[in-house]
Amino acid sequence: MHELQVKAVFFDAVGTLFHLRAPVGEIYLERARSYGLQTSDPDLARKLTESFRRGFRSQGPLAFPNQPADRIPALERGWWKKVVTATFGPYQRPLDFEAFFDDLYSMFGTPGAWRLDPDAGRVLGAVKDRGMKIGVITNYDSRVLDLLESLGIRPLFDTVTVSTLVGAAKPHPLIFHEACASLSCLPAEAAHLGDDYEEDLRGASQAGLHAFLYDPGGRYRDRNLPRICRLAELLEILL
Repeated sequence: MHELQVKAVFFDAVGTLFHLRAPVGEIYLERARSYGLQTSDPDLARKLTESFRRGFRSQGPLAFPNQPADRIPALERGWWKKVVTATFGPYQRPLDFEAFFDDLYSMFGTPGAWRLDPDAGRVLGAVKDRGMKIGVITNYDSRVLDLLESLGIRPLFDTVTVSTLVGAAKPHPLIFHEACASLSCLPAEAAHLGDDYEEDLRGASQAGLHAFLYDPGGRYRDRNLPRICRLAELLEILL
């Protein structure tokens, strides 16, 4: 990949800057057992992970266009409750599902469910030292603001653009253009890095940004794509 000179660099959040500490089905099952779920199925965690992915996709974009700001937290919570309900749809649910969901929803807004990418702090600091603006563009919900703070990296960002707060989710160009506007730069003057092919690579590229795929697992190793396997590799691209 050629070296690139830009004014701003945007990062995806989940799966790029930070990651689940375990597969989502394992986390769900761990918490569900605390709320009365008993199971003898040794494969249930894997099944819940697959069910989560189906339920997540079925809900559509995590964005609420034309909704007043004071309604967003309740809409976010309702969206995730549908996902969790769908995840357990084919399987036994915790006995006290309401308390279980409240606990789960709270936990995913804290570092308890996540681990920071090992390169994140160093890379963000190095990009900032090079005089570039830094932002987040995420399809996670507004809990990401507190989560970035708790993970110790919020002060490094000049802006955080959240799908639920702007009313459009990646790969829609609006969220990328809103992020660029927040840093007073043109899309062509910005780069975006994220781990999802459709949302991050294609979405950012079609919105006019320089787009790179974060592919630590090598899923796209056989394709001719602008991708990196470690966040630190981004520093080799940025002038």
